[in-house]
Amino acid sequence: MGSKHGAACKVLKRNKLENAKKNAAEAKLREKESLEKLVLEWSGDVAAPQDEEAHERVLEDLQPHSNLKELLVFASWVPDFLF
Repeated sequence: MGSKHGAACKVLKRNKLENAKKNAAEAKLREKESLEKLVLEWSGDVAAPQDEEAHERVLEDLQPHSNLKELLVFASWVPDFLF
């Protein structure tokens, strides 16, 4: 997963999230008050209903702090009506 690290990280990019099913909550994005932009990227398609549920769980676990100004989600499984 790529990211820009630092005490006052303003931009964070996480990619290949299809592999982050078990440890997404460890990012603790709700605690990162200075984060202004978050980019989330899934590389693969959803192959089965259990994959879709896992992707949604990762998305919930990566919920950012309410100070976030910009959120970009790249995933073929996200319905267009969500944005």
